[in-house]
Amino acid sequence: ANDGRLTPRKFYASQIMVRPGQSNVFHHGRRLFQLYLVDQAAKIEAERLSYLRLHQEDLRSETYSGLRDALYAADGQRREDADPNHVGRPVFLSSSFVGGPRYMM
Repeated sequence: ANDGRLTPRKFYASQIMVRPGQSNVFHHGRRLFQLYLVDQAAKIEAERLSYLRLHQEDLRSETYSGLRDALYAADGQRREDADPNHVGRPVFLSSSFVGGPRYMM
């Protein structure tokens, strides 16, 4: 949903855009420009991962039953060997997250 905010990806895309009749100082930086691009790509990915981590309820992650399956048997009783400290806290990546396992399918 676009609520009028400028995403980091759109901002950096506009910064490096080639415009007819205008010189862009970024493109003359050679390796420094490449470093800039890698840094901004890492920043964009970190921002996207942070969003996914903080908006799990909005993404309906409660519908995923993997954690529940790891802790409880089919009859609903708590498994003796299940330790929630060893299961971890799952963060579900949307299928549109580039680089995630569901995106690769």
